Amino acid sequence: MTLRDELQQTAPHCRLTVSTRPDRFAGQSDLIVIATSATEGGVLSINSVKPGALLCDVGRPLTFTANEAISRPDVLIIESGEIELPGKVALNCDIGLEASVVYACLAETALLALEGRLESFTLSRNINYRKVIEIYKMAKKHGASLATIRSPNGIVTDQEIELCREHALKALRLMRQPPTSRTSHEAPALAPR
Repeated sequence: MTLRDELQQTAPHCRLTVSTRPDRFAGQSDLIVIATSATEGGVLSINSVKPGALLCDVGRPLTFTANEAISRPDVLIIESGEIELPGKVALNCDIGLEASVVYACLAETALLALEGRLESFTLSRNINYRKVIEIYKMAKKHGASLATIRSPNGIVTDQEIELCREHALKALRLMRQPPTSRTSHEAPALAPR
């Protein structure tokens, strides 16, 4: 069974499109999950993304820079899930996060160790959603939780989400207007398809 099939079973009311050419669908998508470790070549152009879309970038390095994120205030870019571990966490290196916050992959390893499970859990590209549910249950059991939502520019506040929404609504209204009714300084954030 493919990941698409698993997702469709989990959410049968959703319309899912899987593509290796993301720019082809970016202007129509409300949610885009980017899972790549590509360091060159620009997986997706930020300019092709629909206003109001949510981009979840789960890979490292991140697909979009802080400057690219700023260039589209009508699109919300969030990073993969960082996890807040319970108790005092002693890391001997700086991973660029707050004291008890770690990347999800590191949290998974810590949770498996707490359970005494010495195994490859979600290693490779074949990750079954049942494993995601199982690690979520382990996280709840041990008191780990999702950390604050982050973007390429740092922590995302409720005010930033509301401002993004306002920018998106304005951009969508402009896209629906005929070009002749726009003033010279108004332009859609994304050319209509």
